[in-house]
Amino acid sequence: KVTGPALVQCNRIADIGRTGIRLNNAVAVQVLGNDIRRLNGVHGNGISAYNDVRDILIAGNVVVETLRPLTVHGTSSPVFAHGTPGVRVRNNIFVSTSADAAAVTSYGKTPQFELTGNFLSGPRFAMRLNGSEQGFTASGNTLVGGVNVADRTPLFDAGANVSLAVDGNGALLTQEKSSAVVAPAHCTA
Repeated sequence: KVTGPALVQCNRIADIGRTGIRLNNAVAVQVLGNDIRRLNGVHGNGISAYNDVRDILIAGNVVVETLRPLTVHGTSSPVFAHGTPGVRVRNNIFVSTSADAAAVTSYGKTPQFELTGNFLSGPRFAMRLNGSEQGFTASGNTLVGGVNVADRTPLFDAGANVSLAVDGNGALLTQEKSSAVVAPAHCTA
């Protein structure tokens, strides 16, 4: 278990067959400005936040050419102090290469899971969500590909995000975003 404050910042990870950055039972961790590319294998996840994850900020990262750029999965009964944030995901670029996966995949039970201002793209799905997310919000994201919500729970507010088709402009925008580099606000040369 990692109890922060902790910072994972400005790493460049490429061409591996496992998860690039994994937070497991972590509290007060920031994942900022990392560049993750070409992850393969069964567990080719770019960034994962699993189990008891609280006060997590994932911001300004670029995760492309990867099966599952971001995956989250909470616990069945997390104990949060009043006002403790869960997993906040802001201003990232996540591009999945898998027709069976998505840019963001939730396996459920992640309290206070927030997606804001991200670019999310996949050949079929931008997001695959489990209906058991508690307090899930998504706003100001650009989505290329569909949104799949397990259990058909009304979890996702499409009007709070911009959705583009995988064909045409969506595909061109995905290609452009895939060549992005880590934001200089988080990393210096």
